[in-house]
Amino acid sequence: MINSDNRNANKILKMGQDMRNLLSFLERRKLRVDILTILGGLLVLTVLSVILYSYHNISLVVLWLSDDIMEKTTDAVIDRTMHFLMPAAKLAEISSHIAANGMVSLHDNDRLERYAIEVMQAFPQITMFNMGDEAGNFLMPKCLVDGTIATKSIDRTVSPPVSTWKYRNHNREVVSIKTSTTDPYDPRTRPWYKAAKEAERLCWTNIYILHTDQKPGVTTSYPIVDASGNILGVIGCDIEISNLSLFLKSLKIGENGLAFIFNQQGELMAFPDAARLVDPGADGILRTVYVQEIALPGVATAFRQYQRLGKKKLTVESEGKRYLASFSSFTRLSVRNGK
Repeated sequence: MINSDNRNANKILKMGQDMRNLLSFLERRKLRVDILTILGGLLVLTVLSVILYSYHNISLVVLWLSDDIMEKTTDAVIDRTMHFLMPAAKLAEISSHIAANGMVSLHDNDRLERYAIEVMQAFPQITMFNMGDEAGNFLMPKCLVDGTIATKSIDRTVSPPVSTWKYRNHNREVVSIKTSTTDPYDPRTRPWYKAAKEAERLCWTNIYILHTDQKPGVTTSYPIVDASGNILGVIGCDIEISNLSLFLKSLKIGENGLAFIFNQQGELMAFPDAARLVDPGADGILRTVYVQEIALPGVATAFRQYQRLGKKKLTVESEGKRYLASFSSFTRLSVRNGK
């Protein structure tokens, strides 16, 4: 039994590198098609990219060049976003299978925590690793701004439930522990948990304000299902999406162009100025921002035309200037690559 436990522990400690190698293998073997199908099938309904830039003298040559710039920029935005989100989606699925096989469990928090930390260090875009079960027990290691790790756990096997924060330094040594019996958080009520449980498959949330960090993010989640088909819980990976905004900010699209990403509800997911993604509101509670609320010439006008006409390429006028806009679904990448 001791030897078996040691072997399992070693497997857990090496899991981050193993999964990094696995995803690299998927890329080399062209099996990325399967992952693109998962993400593309979800994002086509929720995420679009739009590029706008002003122009004065229109000619066929200028229009052709403009269209070429937008085509290439759109492909770059979609490809970068897919590569940013793809590992989290696959890792949520892989982790759920590992949990279903009993290698990690909320009944062994130390092992699960080690595993989750390895995952986050292998894939830095994953800022939080969430695991909740049907009893409401919960574990969430997260990366802090200074690079250290804090882990939140909720134990509902006792009454009242005990919420614990465990803080580690850069050497992963525990330096502080805080407990509470008044934490209202219940993973079973959160969108990432409910969506995966109801759908019984990989799910993505729309953009929302992450509960702990109060920053905009998305969560991909996958149900933990036993051999009999019973749902035991859900694993979710939180992605704080500011890095996508940094990428958009770095793009050079003509002289006055910009690119941004939004979902089917019109909520901004990434924007060159990340501060525009959230608004404190009159009550001080952070909320997501909608495209039509962006106070930039041409943006809201183009979006209204897109909603009314359904055209993917538009020429619009705003404040005496003309703009060219292009809207593209995230399925574009799969279609253009014959996938």
